[in-house]
Amino acid sequence: FASHRAEVEQFRLRQLNLVREVSTQIANVLNVNELASRVTELIQKTFNYYYVAIFTLEPNSNALRFRSSAVAPRKGKKKASIALEVEIGQGLIGEAALHGQQIICDDVRADARYRFIDSLPETISEVVIPLKLEDRILGVLDVQSNQPHAFHPNDLLILQALADNIARAVEGARLYSSLRRRADQ
Repeated sequence: FASHRAEVEQFRLRQLNLVREVSTQIANVLNVNELASRVTELIQKTFNYYYVAIFTLEPNSNALRFRSSAVAPRKGKKKASIALEVEIGQGLIGEAALHGQQIICDDVRADARYRFIDSLPETISEVVIPLKLEDRILGVLDVQSNQPHAFHPNDLLILQALADNIARAVEGARLYSSLRRRADQ
């Protein structure tokens, strides 16, 4: 029992360190793609999730733009790179963006909104967290697991904290690039 508790403590420490590490790393990243790439890799490796992706909502658009993903390494499989464009309201990802609400799906096979993707055949549970600043939706963080009921309330707290940090960083990167464009003009 004591060793299990120590293991859980270690895992929680790794999660909190991840939030700190992501926050530190993304504070200085001024490019949304680079930001998304770093964050998806860090989350995937730390939590060992099956698939992690970031999508951003393009201004004046009703589509979410794929930015980056990280997939768990699988024996004998080449690394899947999955670039989707998702309409607002379409699937779990589009639904989370439409309503600005986190969606937790403990078993995607039982959810009609779930869209099966050939290159991610092992997804069983999924959480989609909107990237929001106040009431503005900037995108979504999509996390998938090959286990049912994979998302413990503590995991969700950590992922929500990460999503908040990512949203601020995305906004910062956007402001920076629009200032650069103006300066270049």
